[in-house]
Amino acid sequence: MQQISILLLLCATLAAANPSPTPVPAAHAKRAARFDSRDGKGITLPLVKRSSHRPLPYGTRNHSAKESETVDYTTDVDALNRARDALLDRFIDDRGEEVAKRFREKRMSREEAARRKRTVTTVATKNHNFDTVYSAKMELGTPPQSFDVLLDTGSSDTWVVAAGCKCTGLNCSGCTSGKDWDPSTSSTWTQRGKVLNIQYGSGLVTGRTGKDVVSLGGFTINDQVIGLVDQAARTLPGTVEGLLGLAFGTLAKAGGTPWWLRVTAGDASDSGGTLDGGLMSFWFSRYVDSSDTSTDDHAGGQFTLGGTNSSLYTGDINFISLIQPAKWWLIPLQAVGVEGGSSVEVAQGEDEAIIDTGTTLVGGEDSVLAEIFAQIPGAMKSTELPNNGSRLNGFYVLPCNSTAVLTLTFGGEAYTYSTADLLYQRIDDIMPDYCLSSLFLFSSKDPHSILYTPNGAPYWLVGDSFLKNVYSVFSLGGGGEGEAGLQGMGNNGATAQVGFAKLSNLSGEISLDSNDNGTTATGSSTTSRGPRPAPTDVPVGVIPEAETTVVVLVTVAPPTDTPSSNAALNGAWPSMQSTFLALGTVILSMVLSY
Repeated sequence: MQQISILLLLCATLAAANPSPTPVPAAHAKRAARFDSRDGKGITLPLVKRSSHRPLPYGTRNHSAKESETVDYTTDVDALNRARDALLDRFIDDRGEEVAKRFREKRMSREEAARRKRTVTTVATKNHNFDTVYSAKMELGTPPQSFDVLLDTGSSDTWVVAAGCKCTGLNCSGCTSGKDWDPSTSSTWTQRGKVLNIQYGSGLVTGRTGKDVVSLGGFTINDQVIGLVDQAARTLPGTVEGLLGLAFGTLAKAGGTPWWLRVTAGDASDSGGTLDGGLMSFWFSRYVDSSDTSTDDHAGGQFTLGGTNSSLYTGDINFISLIQPAKWWLIPLQAVGVEGGSSVEVAQGEDEAIIDTGTTLVGGEDSVLAEIFAQIPGAMKSTELPNNGSRLNGFYVLPCNSTAVLTLTFGGEAYTYSTADLLYQRIDDIMPDYCLSSLFLFSSKDPHSILYTPNGAPYWLVGDSFLKNVYSVFSLGGGGEGEAGLQGMGNNGATAQVGFAKLSNLSGEISLDSNDNGTTATGSSTTSRGPRPAPTDVPVGVIPEAETTVVVLVTVAPPTDTPSSNAALNGAWPSMQSTFLALGTVILSMVLSY
């Protein structure tokens, strides 16, 4: 009995020393549990973005089709980076001041890049005068004014027609049928001291330069160098009011870095963000054979900045590296052929081809063109026409009912040059039922020819007559990714490439004001009116009152320097009798004379 009493006394003593815990409110208990779970190891970050669907649990077993359908499991890359940075930040100071500084600067740079959106933008373009040139809407100044600017990969300057511009050509009443620009209407305009006074061929072009806000496709450069044209030799085609140069800085006459390179390098304002890659791509509509003559301006296709529109082409893009040093978008042309006939290989050193979206036609080497047209029934040089006299020189002509299809080979792939684009314009006033070819004489390897072109100078000029047949891509980087070669604003095109892809079979139409990336179109009409008519319905490029009834629109800038390797190219300009317009680019109504 005494032992039992002692045991009860011991239990009572222990109970008094460990009283029952006071009940804790539920909210306090939940918070305490959360802090206890940290166990002094830091804050836990969620590394998976969850949606209303449950994520697929980790495991080695195979999951049912029903489970797979409900999966919406996305790695949260931002959270992972933040977790890693937080851990490094705790210990980075132990590695020295310089290491800590570099780490934090890199982190800030990455965070800034993440804040700036990466984008691909597609801009609708306008087709002027049945495929003569293609333009896009550009905004200039403050408040912004909109201008139709020619998209030109053959030059590098941005310019518009100035108010009061004088047109010096025959029966030329103004520099543009559209609107011109008075810089005094812009509060952000800054005049520069540089005056442009440039001689191209037989025409002198003068202008001014300045800086202002330039926007296109949502990308804005606040201090872009632009030119103002005060004098021109011809009226711009259609309603074109200026030009946006898309080549490299070595061709810029007004100075400064080309607009597109600044946008690619991330110099655009925050509203525009940063291009997803150093790419530009083009799809051009075709109206040269359209029955719609109600207007000279039609939907022109699409100009894409920062990437491509995969709905417009099929297969892979075939990229060809630029011939260095880069001035133009210059790549080797391997061969020219006739479908159903033979192909003519282009010799190395005579294969340099400028890919120029601002040029209407295609210019080639004399001996290669002679072999090509010899395979087309009825084709001949324009000088062989019985009623030509000396009116038309430097061209090939062929029957308007010809079905000839050509091919141009780049990067081992032959691309179609269609009949509709080969038959450029009717010349019934010179020879009934004959048409001018869009493939004209541009160069010659014959040292006795006025077009003699030594190795190292461009032999070929590839314009829209061919580019309408392909999807064309202009890339700064290796492999078409567009990232390499962006060493600041002075990009020299060391890693640049031009790519071509075959067009998709499309349907529908693109409106003149559409910027919808998903919109596709064909510029062709189901009813063909054939090539451009003779002088009763001539395009803007034709000058009926001059000795010659046909001209060729060319927009390729001569190099800034004049090295011996380019002597032939520079020497060719005086042989062109009628200068169309020039300011940092040559826009010539080219009448070749031999």
